Amino acid sequence: MAQQTSSSGGPIPTAVAKAIVSARSSGNLNLNGRGLQQVPSAVYNLEEPLPGHDSKWWEVAEMYKVDLSRNSLSRLPPELGLLSTLTTLDVSHNQLAELPMTLSMLSCLKLLDVSNNKLQELPASLAALPSLAALHAGKNALAALPPALGGRQQPSLALLAAPDNRLVELPPGLSEAASLTKLGLGGNALRELPDFVMPGLSSLTDLDLSRNLLRGELLRQVGLLARVRTLNLRDNKLTALPPTIAGCSAMVELYLGRNQLANVPPELGLVSALKTLELRDNKITCLPPEICELRLGLLDLANNELRSLPPELGSMTSLRSLPLDGNPLKSIRREVVAGPISALLKHLASRQADADAAPTPGPPGRLGSLNRPVARSGNVFGVDEAALAADAARKLRLGGVAAAAAAAAGNPVGCRSGGGGGGGGGEGGGGELVLARAGLREVPREVWEAGPSLTRLDISGNQIPALPPPPDGVVRLPGLRCLLLNGMGLAAWPLPPLQGALPQLTELQVRNNPALRQMPLYPFVACPGLVRLELAGVPAAGSLPTGTFAGLTALEALDLSQTGLAAFPPEFIQLPRLRILNLSSNRLEVLPAEVAEMRRLDELNLCNNNLAQLPPQLGLLVDSLRSLMLEGNPLRTLRRPILERGTAAVLAYLKDRIPAQIGRYIDR
Repeated sequence: MAQQTSSSGGPIPTAVAKAIVSARSSGNLNLNGRGLQQVPSAVYNLEEPLPGHDSKWWEVAEMYKVDLSRNSLSRLPPELGLLSTLTTLDVSHNQLAELPMTLSMLSCLKLLDVSNNKLQELPASLAALPSLAALHAGKNALAALPPALGGRQQPSLALLAAPDNRLVELPPGLSEAASLTKLGLGGNALRELPDFVMPGLSSLTDLDLSRNLLRGELLRQVGLLARVRTLNLRDNKLTALPPTIAGCSAMVELYLGRNQLANVPPELGLVSALKTLELRDNKITCLPPEICELRLGLLDLANNELRSLPPELGSMTSLRSLPLDGNPLKSIRREVVAGPISALLKHLASRQADADAAPTPGPPGRLGSLNRPVARSGNVFGVDEAALAADAARKLRLGGVAAAAAAAAGNPVGCRSGGGGGGGGGEGGGGELVLARAGLREVPREVWEAGPSLTRLDISGNQIPALPPPPDGVVRLPGLRCLLLNGMGLAAWPLPPLQGALPQLTELQVRNNPALRQMPLYPFVACPGLVRLELAGVPAAGSLPTGTFAGLTALEALDLSQTGLAAFPPEFIQLPRLRILNLSSNRLEVLPAEVAEMRRLDELNLCNNNLAQLPPQLGLLVDSLRSLMLEGNPLRTLRRPILERGTAAVLAYLKDRIPAQIGRYIDR
C-alpha cells in the first residue's frame, strides 16, 4: 500500500495517516512507537488532506491529547504550539535535545511528559503554563529547572517528577507551590535543601530525594511537611535527623537507608502514623525506646552498629519484618536473632518484664494530665502510684468544678488545676488524664469522679482485668472523647451496655488484650459516634455477629488485626465514611467482590491472611485506594513483579481482569 506524503516533505506511513484521520474525529492522537523520526505536519495542520478524510476544517475535532512517545524524534516542530486546546502531550522516550519555546502557547496543557530524552534544559516559558498539573522530566541531562516553575502562575501543579538528572538546586518557584502533592527528585546532585522552599510545600504527600548528595543534618524545616506520607531519603550522606521530624505527623513510610546516621531522634516516636521505617546501612549504635511506641510493620536495622536492642521493642506486636543482619549484637543469642520474629519479640518482652520488676526510686514522671507534670501541693505521696493517680484525677475534677463556677458567675476566665479543667459540663477545652504504664492494679475512684471535665483518659499498660460496672466506671465520664485501654489484661468488655452513655466518645483503643474472649451482643451501644476504633489483638473481636459494626456510621478508621477474623464482615461495605481498614494477621480466605463499593477507602491492610486470590472488582478502587498491603498471603493470581510495583499496579492489573459482562454493566 502506497505511503502518503506530508506537506513537510516526508512520506507518511499508511498506519500513521489512519491514526491522524481517526484523531481528527476523536481529538485523541496516538502515534506511540511508530518509528517516527519527525512529526508529520498533518498533526498540527488540520487542513492538510489525507486519504479517507474529506471533512472540512470546521468539522475536525479539537485535539486534546497527543502521544508521540517511544519514537526517534530529535526535534519537535514549533507549530505544535498551534494546538491550543491540547491538554496532554507525551513526547517521552525519544531523542529530543531541546523543546520549542512555542510550547508556552499551550494554555490548556495539564500533563507534559518529556522524560527519557536528551534534554539539557527546559524552556523557562514552561513555568508560564497556567493549567499545568503534572510535569514528567526524568532521565534527561537537566542541570536546572525553570526558576519560576511551580509559582503562583501555576496554581494547579500537583506533580513534579525529575529523577535521574543532574540537578544541583531546587527552583525558587516551589516555595509557592501550594498545590504540589508529589515531588520526585531522586538520582540528582542536590547537596542541600533551601530553607525557604519547605514552608511553601504545605500540600506535599510524597517526597523522593533519594540518591542525592545531601549531607549533615537534614533541614529542620522538614518538620513543616505536616501532610507528607512517604519520605524517601535513601542513598545520601545524612549524619543526623532534626527533632522537628516529629512535625511530619501524617508520615507512613520513611526511608533512610544507606546514609551515615549515628542515632535516631527520640522525637520520631511521636509520628504515630509511621508504619515503615528503613534505617539499614547506617552507623546507628542504639535505638531510642521512644521508637518502640510506634506500630511499625517494617523496621529495617540491617548493617548498623547495634550491640543491643531496647527491651521495649518486645511490645511492638505489629512488627512483621525486622532485618538485623550485619549488626554486632552481643546481648541476644544468634539463634534468637536468626529465628522467627515472634520469638525475638517474646525474648525482648521478657527482658522488659524483668526491668519493670526492679524497684525505681523516686516518684515516676509519667503521671500527669494534658501531657505536663501534675501539680502536687499539700500531700506528698512518694512512690505510691495509686495515690499519685488519685491526686491527678482529684485536681482535674477540682479544676472542672472551678471553671463551671466561674462560668456560672459570668467570669470568662477558665480554671486549670494540674493540667485539668475546662468549661462546665465538659464544654470548652476539657482535660486529659494520662496514667499509662503507671503500675496500677485498679483505677482510683477519683478518676471516675472527674466527671464531664475529663475528655481523654489513657490507662493503657496497667494490669486491670475489669473496669467497674454502672453506675460507676466510664459511665460517669459523659464528656469523654478518647479512651485508651491498650495492653491492660482486660478479661471483660469495658464499656457500659447503656444506649448513648458516652455520646462524645470518638476514639476507642482496646488493643492487645488477649484475655478478652467475649463481648456483649451490642458492644458499641454506648458510643455510636465512634470515628476511630482499634481492637487489634482482641480475640473476641474476631467472632462478633454479623451487623455488629453497622451502627457505627461515623467510623473512619478500624483496626481488627490479630483477632482471628475468618470472614469479611459484610456491614463494612455499608459504612459510609470508612477510610482506613486493617485486617492483617487474621484467617481471611476470601475477599468479597462487593469491597469495590467502598469508594472512600484510602488504606486496606490484608497482610498475613490466607488469601489465594483477589476479586478483580477490587481494581475499581484504583482512583481512591492509595495503600493496599498484601504481604504474607498465598496469592496465586498475582505475580511477584506486579506486587512489587505497588498498590496502583496491583489495582490496574485487577481492573483489567474484570469479566467483560461486568465491565459493560459498570460502564452503563
